Amino acid sequence: MKIAFVIGVRPHYVKLASLYSKISAKHDVVIISTGQHHDHQMSQAFIDEFRLPRPHFNLTAEGGSRARQLGSIIAALEAPLASARPDVVVIFGDANTSLAGALTAAVLEIPVIHVEAGLRCSEKGLPEENNRRAIDAIATAHLCPTARALRNMELEMRGATSSHVGDILLDRVDQEWPRVEERLVYWQSHLPRLRQSAIVTFHRAATLRDRTKLEGVVEGLLALGRELICLLHPGTRRVLEEANLLERLESASGVMVLGAMGHADVLALMAGAERVLSDSNGIQRESLFVGTPCFMLRDDTEYPESIELGGAALVGTDPGRIAASTGTTLTMPGREAVREVFGGGRAADRIAEHLGSDAWGG
Repeated sequence: MKIAFVIGVRPHYVKLASLYSKISAKHDVVIISTGQHHDHQMSQAFIDEFRLPRPHFNLTAEGGSRARQLGSIIAALEAPLASARPDVVVIFGDANTSLAGALTAAVLEIPVIHVEAGLRCSEKGLPEENNRRAIDAIATAHLCPTARALRNMELEMRGATSSHVGDILLDRVDQEWPRVEERLVYWQSHLPRLRQSAIVTFHRAATLRDRTKLEGVVEGLLALGRELICLLHPGTRRVLEEANLLERLESASGVMVLGAMGHADVLALMAGAERVLSDSNGIQRESLFVGTPCFMLRDDTEYPESIELGGAALVGTDPGRIAASTGTTLTMPGREAVREVFGGGRAADRIAEHLGSDAWGG
């Protein structure tokens, strides 16, 4: 069977790495990169780190507005998908690349499998929320990372096409753990105060495009009174610089500003830190998986399980609320409790089983 993966942003490479060896051993795999994250550290560096094959098709997504980017990806995807003519297209998550891939496959009458289906949050107007709901409406099969996501699909009358497979990010953390331990030793030797530090990362469009929220996040972080290690995506760095906020971070006492890093390094830094502050639901889960509390720079989350387990808290983008979180201590849950909620590290096996089912002609 021929299976196409449409990828384009940093998290997609992480998730594909968890699946690739299991799928390629039995099926013909086509990788199409849209170029949504075109920076080397956000794309090619992950191909190298995870030893993934180079994409069969490398497209160039336009920047600008969300509509312009979606349109450019859809237009560029049609030819490679029509040429490859896969039996099924696999879509990860809720990025613009994900929605464009689902729409293009649907137009070409190719079945779509949505990995990370059924996630929902209450933040109005969030682009990712609109994307994931549209993808779930298009998808032929819905593979859910949590039991709650599966219930959401059942409530939306898509239970018959949905399955609870677990969180593929947990699989990736398991696979990388020996390397993470090596990198943790390195960072502990180079950053002696890592255990007293907070790892910070934020990149969501809802924050970056709202000057009030962006300033609130920066002010709140600087008011924490903690040593900060800020890992900035290229896009985040650019927006901060344009808003005259990057220098404030870089010149502040106790703040270290670093660029995007490899996945093992990010996991190692989180594992060695006192806490994490982020607006990323990927970082939120990975922080939980490595045993470090996460304070979410958002008002809601698609993964409330981490809050229910005690390993995360919402602090939003208000500077006072962020600063006040410095006095909050979270009691991390036991490792087995976390693994049970997020699929036990066997999501890739379950997804591979679905991809090889007779329903797709496999």
